[in-house]
This record gives sequence, C-alpha cells and structure tokens, in this order.
Amino acid sequence: MRRRNLTWTIGGSALILAGIVAMLDAVMLGSVLGYLDLLIPLAAGTIATVQIARTRIVPSPWRWAPLWVLGLSVLVGVITQGMYATLALPQQALADVATLLSALSSLAGTIGLGVLALILTERDRADSVHIFRSGHS
Repeated sequence: MRRRNLTWTIGGSALILAGIVAMLDAVMLGSVLGYLDLLIPLAAGTIATVQIARTRIVPSPWRWAPLWVLGLSVLVGVITQGMYATLALPQQALADVATLLSALSSLAGTIGLGVLALILTERDRADSVHIFRSGHS
C-alpha cells in the first residue's frame, strides 16, 4: 500500500510540474506575441510614413501628416500603458476608458488621413488633367 501512495505522489508531482512548465511556456508565448502585436504595426507604420514623406508627391506640410498621426497614436498608447502600470486595480477603469479613446483616436486619424488624401488629390487633379475631345486637334 505504501508503494502505491509513493508512486501516486511522484506521478502527481510530475503532472503538476508539467502543468506549471506548460503554463509558463504559454505565458512566455503570450508575452512574445503581445510584444509582436505592438512592434509589427509600429514598424510597418514607420516604414510607410517615412516612404510617403520621402516621395515628395504630397505637398510639403501635408506629406508629414501620416507621421504626425503615427506619433499621436504611439503617444496615446504609451500613456494608456503607463496608466495600466501605475494605477491601482479599482482605478484601472480609467485606463479602460483611455484604451477606448485610443481606438477612437486611431480610427479618427485613419479617416482624417483618408479625407485629407481625397481633398489633396482633387485639388491637384484640376490643374493636371488634359482632356482631348474626339475630332478636334
């Protein structure tokens, strides 16, 4: 009887240890994926905004607008993460509101850039399009 209890204890301990190792692996994987979720859009946004600014197709003050929106988005994200890190648990509802405002500001920035792009293309198109009618030279 004593041997069965010892086997059960060793087997149970090994199972618990395996569960703890699996949980730590999942936490580490989640942490890595969380950092990648932050870094990949930031890197892609930085590359895209720098390329837009360097092409000089958009008029001078407006070619930097995507970089302004990216900077504002990063600033709001840093403030939100700082709120989560420094506030006590009951006050973290404020950080939840900041996260919602962050999502709304990102959406407003994207829509604003789209509207700005449409306005700038319409303004430039009027001077550059030549229409030739058939039958006239």
